[in-house]
Amino acid sequence: MRYDAIIIGSGAAGYYFAIASERMGKRVALIERDVVGGTAFATGCLPVKRHLENLKVYKRFLNSFEKYTSNFEIDGEKLFKSGKQKANLIDEELKKRLDNTRIDMIFGEAELVGGNKVKVDDTLLEGERIILATGTKASTLSSWSEIDESAILSHAGALKLAKLPEEIVILGANVEGIEFASMFSTMGVKVKVIEQEDHILKGNDRDLVNPIENELLKNDVELLLNTRAKSIERKADRVLITLDSGKIIETNKILITGIRTPNIPKCNGVDLDLENGFIKTDKNLETSIKNIFAIGDINGRHGMAHIAIQQAIMLSDYLWNSGKIKFEYETLPCAMFTIPELAGAGWQENQHENSHSVSIDFNETIRSGVKGKLKLVLDGSIVKGAWMSGLFASDYMGQVSLWIDEGLSLDKFKEKLWIHPTIGESFLECAIKREGVSR
Repeated sequence: MRYDAIIIGSGAAGYYFAIASERMGKRVALIERDVVGGTAFATGCLPVKRHLENLKVYKRFLNSFEKYTSNFEIDGEKLFKSGKQKANLIDEELKKRLDNTRIDMIFGEAELVGGNKVKVDDTLLEGERIILATGTKASTLSSWSEIDESAILSHAGALKLAKLPEEIVILGANVEGIEFASMFSTMGVKVKVIEQEDHILKGNDRDLVNPIENELLKNDVELLLNTRAKSIERKADRVLITLDSGKIIETNKILITGIRTPNIPKCNGVDLDLENGFIKTDKNLETSIKNIFAIGDINGRHGMAHIAIQQAIMLSDYLWNSGKIKFEYETLPCAMFTIPELAGAGWQENQHENSHSVSIDFNETIRSGVKGKLKLVLDGSIVKGAWMSGLFASDYMGQVSLWIDEGLSLDKFKEKLWIHPTIGESFLECAIKREGVSR
C-alpha cells in the first residue's frame, strides 16, 4: 500500500498530524505498537488530569460548603477507581474518532527499511513522507534499579495500580511529581516528595507556588528538599532509597518522575542523525534524510504535548498547503494541573530584573467567594506575563499568550467588556488596581 504519509506513533504529535493531513484529503497510515494516544493521551498527561478533575470538583464543593457540612470525607479508593475507568475510555474514544476518518490505523512494531519504506511486522508500506512521532519513555539513572511498574513506578504504572497504596515516595518536585503528589495526597495516601532543589516547581515565582505547597502541607505531604537520591534498590516487596546524606528510606512504592529518554524507532540501513539522543531536525522539522520528519518529544525541542500538537499541525500545513513552520516559545502557555492549578504564559518576575507586577486575590473581585489569584507581570504598562492560581486556572488562561503576543497594555483591559460576574473580571480589576498604585 502506498500513502501520502506514514506516521509512526499515535501520541499527541502523530495523532494530530494524521487528523490534519486526512482533512486535507491525504491518504495516511498511523502506526502504533501499544495503545492509541501514547503518553500524552493514554498513559500519562490526560489520564492524570481526569483523576484530578474529580478531586477539584470535590475541593470546590468543600470550599463552598465545608462550614455547613460535618464529617464529609471522600472515599479515595472509589475516586481512584472512578478515575481509572475514565482514563481507560481514552483509547476507545480515540479509536472511534479514527474510525470516522479514512486514516488506516495499523498496530505493530514499525521499522524504517530505507528510502520511503516502512515495515510493520510482515507488511511493507510505502509513503511519500515518513513522520516519526515516537515520543519518549520514563527512565532512571544508571545507579538506580530499573522501573518495574510493580514497586518502582513510572506515571503509567502509578495510574494502573490495582488499588491505592497506603504510602508512596515521589522522586522529583517537578510538574509531573507535584501533580501526582496533589492527586495521591488528596485521596488519602501518605506521600513523601524527594527534591534536590530547595523548593518545589523550580522556575516559578514563589507567590504563585505557595498556594500549591500549602495545600500539599495541609494534606500532610512530607517535602524532603535539598535532598538527592543516591541509589534506589528493590528488596523483596520493599524499595530502599539511599539519600546523599546516608539516610535510608523504605517504602512499598516509589514513583520516579522527570527522567525521560527518546524512543528511537527501529532502523535497518537508515542512519538518523541524533543529537543528545534525540532525532535532529532542521527548521522545517525534517531529519537528515529527505522526506523523513520528526515531530513532538522525539526531536528534543520541548517535552510538552501542546507543542507536539502545534508541530504536527504546522508540519501538515507546511507539507500540503505551503504553510510556514515557526518556533516562537517566548509566550509559551503552560499549565500545572496541581491542586490548586497554576497556569499562564509569558514572563514571571523571577526571570526579568526590570519587571514589576500587579496581582489580585479573587476575593477582592466582585465575584469573590472563589479561592485563587491573578498576577500580571509588566514591562512599564505592557503585559509581558499573566499567571493564575486556582482550581480551574487552566480553563481561564488558555488564550492569554495571544494577548501578550499582541503587546496589550493595562489600558486595553480597561477598554474591553468583561462578562460579569466572572473570574475573568480579575484582569479588569488588576488594571484598575495598578492605576491606583501608580498615582
